[in-house]
Amino acid sequence: DFYKGSDIALEGFSAFSRRVPGARLVLMGWGENREAYLSRLKAYDAADKVILLPIAGKKRLIQYLRAADCLLDQFILGYYGATGLEAMACGLPVVMRLEREQYDGMCLTGAPPVLNASTAGEICASLLKLEGDSRQRKAIASAHREWFLANHGSARWKQIYSDMLLAT
Repeated sequence: DFYKGSDIALEGFSAFSRRVPGARLVLMGWGENREAYLSRLKAYDAADKVILLPIAGKKRLIQYLRAADCLLDQFILGYYGATGLEAMACGLPVVMRLEREQYDGMCLTGAPPVLNASTAGEICASLLKLEGDSRQRKAIASAHREWFLANHGSARWKQIYSDMLLAT
């Protein structure tokens, strides 16, 4: 909760699931806060909308990401990590809080096109946006994949890595 704002994500998803009853939240079922999150989802009356998955290796995680409609990442720090990058690499829309100005200056093509959210209401609105228009969701997913390739793909880094290997 302190660093990633998982409590905010749970509240945002719960609000979304009240408006879209068929929605499901897929969680990796581990971590020291697991029971607290399950209790919180019960309090939000959303526990029956959660699918708990066991810890998974990278290959299985990629399968999960490719089967999802979006990723809820983090809502406190403002920085993406490996999970966000993996989701974007899979062409998955990412909902998170992002320090856009910092990434605009750091990334070749500017900040990633994530759906920027930092409150439960903004998370719910982002989920409704993705759910409400499949064409838009596909366009957002494609933009995430394109951004990943432009900033982190092998074509972007091949020459730099080759030069470094030759130099060493």
